[in-house]
Amino acid sequence: MSNKNITQTNVVSDNLKDLKNRHLQIGRSDKMNAITRIRATLLKSAREFFDQDGWLEISPIPAISSLSGACEDFSTLFSVDYFRKRAFLIQTGQQHLEPFIYGSIPKVYAFNQSYRKETKAPKRRLTAFLLIEAEAANYTLADIQDVQERLIYKLCNDVLLQRTDDLILLKSDLSRLKLKLPFERMQYTDAIERLKKMKYTIQMGADLESKHEKALGKKKMGQPFFVSHYPAVIKFFNMKNDPKDSNLVLSSDLLLPGYGEAIGSSQREDDYEKLVEKLEEFGKDKDRVKDMKKIGIKGGKELKKIYKWYLELRRGHQVPHSGFGLGFERLVQWICGLDSIIEATEYPKTKAYLLP
Repeated sequence: MSNKNITQTNVVSDNLKDLKNRHLQIGRSDKMNAITRIRATLLKSAREFFDQDGWLEISPIPAISSLSGACEDFSTLFSVDYFRKRAFLIQTGQQHLEPFIYGSIPKVYAFNQSYRKETKAPKRRLTAFLLIEAEAANYTLADIQDVQERLIYKLCNDVLLQRTDDLILLKSDLSRLKLKLPFERMQYTDAIERLKKMKYTIQMGADLESKHEKALGKKKMGQPFFVSHYPAVIKFFNMKNDPKDSNLVLSSDLLLPGYGEAIGSSQREDDYEKLVEKLEEFGKDKDRVKDMKKIGIKGGKELKKIYKWYLELRRGHQVPHSGFGLGFERLVQWICGLDSIIEATEYPKTKAYLLP
């Protein structure tokens, strides 16, 4: 071995949290290589799942849009000067996937990069991450939950069979990957009651925090589980209301014990008039209005104009449908048993780190 190679080896560290040397870890660190191989296996497995199940892959959604949505607020949007026009880095491809399912293509999926101005919880959140997204015509919330659990089952089974040595190197708990179907489903109201019995101070209508999600997962023996039927006021405007309780929406989160939410999903509102009404109410929320003003949107009327193209999808052509978005790095973090999400990708981006 030459002196040059010896020097290179000495600077390589398996401490994946050392982002200053990440460019030296890629391809050289045993831990980084193990994670890279696991990521590749999971991505291949996901494509196999969708292709074998009759879904059509759509090319990546454009990274820049007039307004990216499907989040509960606009505070995490990255603004972009697009030839003196207001634009934003995309947060999700959900709304851009929906037009495909109104014709002869009933089920679509895509691998999209998501950009979010996350300023808190760097161990759990990245500012740029991969979303595996899917939309399906004539699917209910229960139908799309079935898809999610079958997908996660295949991903865990494939990585367990094909990357056992890498998982052992990472000291991952292999028993967690031996999943049992179906996953448990609990509604939001039940989750709140369970948390209260565990002495957590939380009221109906409040969103679940990381500590709540972890507490709910402690008794799951490592198994993922669903929490569904969240309050409408804390969710995005395009979610369909629960016909049994209009204060709730047909939405769900798939939670990974110890790590929190990995998938967000919902049955979309397919009625044009109702969707317009829901957008108008969404645009009147005081906190959201503040966030809109920060990014240059004056109010609800302008918001309606921006979403005009999205609303028109329902006009005279209503198709019941549901979809979901899987945060890939969160899943990798859980499968590998990593302490921080910045370890789950080769080039992590956070508020503190931009290079390389």
